[in-house]
Amino acid sequence: MLLKFLESFEDYVFVVSFFEKNELGKIKYYKRKLSFLKSFVWERLGSDDKKEINYSEKFWDKNLISKFEEFKKFRTIKKFKSKIISYILNEILGFKIDIDFEKLNFDISTLSDLKNINHEFFISLHDLLRKEGYYISYHLLFEKFYQIANFLINFKYGKGFFYEVYGFYSFIKKELRGRGVNFVESGSVLRFDRIIENICFIVREPNFCPVKFLQSIEVSFEIDRMISIEKEKIFIFKTNLCKVPLIFVISEDYLPYYVYFLFNGRYFPDNFIKHTNDELESFLSKWRELKIYSLDSFFDYLGVNPIPPELVDYPNIFEIAKQDDFQDLVNFEDIKGDLHVHTNFSDGRNTLEEIVKYCKKKGYEYVGISDHVDYFLERAEEYANLRELDGLRIFWAVEENIDPNGDLFSDKNQQAMELVKKLDYLNLSIHSDFKLSEELNFRRLKNALEKQKGLILCHLTTRVLGIRDPINLSNEKIFEIFDYANSKGKFIEINSHLDRLDIDYQLIIDYRLLKNREINIVINTDAHSLEQLDYMEWGVKWARKAFVKKNNVLNTKSLAIFLYSILSKYP
Repeated sequence: MLLKFLESFEDYVFVVSFFEKNELGKIKYYKRKLSFLKSFVWERLGSDDKKEINYSEKFWDKNLISKFEEFKKFRTIKKFKSKIISYILNEILGFKIDIDFEKLNFDISTLSDLKNINHEFFISLHDLLRKEGYYISYHLLFEKFYQIANFLINFKYGKGFFYEVYGFYSFIKKELRGRGVNFVESGSVLRFDRIIENICFIVREPNFCPVKFLQSIEVSFEIDRMISIEKEKIFIFKTNLCKVPLIFVISEDYLPYYVYFLFNGRYFPDNFIKHTNDELESFLSKWRELKIYSLDSFFDYLGVNPIPPELVDYPNIFEIAKQDDFQDLVNFEDIKGDLHVHTNFSDGRNTLEEIVKYCKKKGYEYVGISDHVDYFLERAEEYANLRELDGLRIFWAVEENIDPNGDLFSDKNQQAMELVKKLDYLNLSIHSDFKLSEELNFRRLKNALEKQKGLILCHLTTRVLGIRDPINLSNEKIFEIFDYANSKGKFIEINSHLDRLDIDYQLIIDYRLLKNREINIVINTDAHSLEQLDYMEWGVKWARKAFVKKNNVLNTKSLAIFLYSILSKYP
């Protein structure tokens, strides 16, 4: 029931987004709700008590539970059948009709249910339309309805941003591990592409049956293709809960498939593979001819150092890999702290004590608490002098909104102004006025970087993937902001939140190639809950995709260096 509910709500949001583009407020509301719901469901299904909602506070606080209960009562999902039929008929007829289609005796609660519509359904629909005074040929209704329904299904299940497939990907991985399956990952997810094309698992057990596995975890699917190569099999599934294909390769000799799907056939040197319709067979033939038995020997054959998965599509990477061993690339183990974390002092979900405990488990040396300034004013006197808790160094900051003139809340509020004097640094962000001209956006960001304690420029372009476009700012102007931040000793944030991933890795690459310079980077999670502190892994991958090196990342600095080399500049 839980997975069916998630699928139904996701399809409802997709349909509303597709057909009601003028209802931006409604779409953003639904997408935010969906983001919350998906994180809740996938986290629960991946826990030890999977498939049953445990209402104990061991897992979820009371506020979270009440929100989930609100979702279960969400009336619009019950109207999905009427919505989708109305939208399709509007496309066929060219005008809106107002009929309650819930009375039709046919279950349509998800997009995938459209695959099951039959002549009985069309006869009932045709009769209902005639009864309500709408006259349309049965054959035209049948043909056009099918055409639009298939278009919607195929449009939804194509490619997706990582945050749209992350929950499903993590769920499948946890279930495989929980069953002790011997597997490796490859493909688009491992490369951490901006747009994910597939989720690929290579299972090293000849008797593993992906069909039975998916049935056992109650995931609805259809087999799109099955490819047999000698004793090995490749299954490509379409599932109702993921936008992209789910690929299972069943092969004890996992290595050639790992390399093939990682490099996607596109990134090999031209002399390694013939680009044909039988590309995979051509690749496997070449692989076996060369008798390659390890990943290192593959790279040795190419005459390069091993290339990290995130960098396989980096410009000219094979030439770079002849010299660079990538040892100075930033790794998760290099991260010493997170400098953009929200607590329940503002819109975060967890207490300071809970966050400190979680960061300690990660091996961090410090954490930067950065609540929204107007909320934190109420708690400042109580906490701002607390510098260490449970052996973890606490830095106090606030996240300040940059107004259209580049001013901050603390520039206009005396109490906030006094608070800022006691803080270690400021996180500077745009949270309003997203439709300004390029000139005004450039000026507001540059003015903000003049603020004495303004250390970090957060989620610079303000984008929310699939919901909000970046602000009006050309690459040229963004590069000027990078230059200005560097000149002032300030830092640009890579925001690890999966629906932001801002700044885009391509901006960092283009800046380096154009300017032959690096950016002062900090990798933060912008976490509003304990689970979101884990997003640091994705921020690091995003940085690695941009070839960011450890010495260019602020929060790889030890506590001592961070204190005396960085914060000493901002008394």
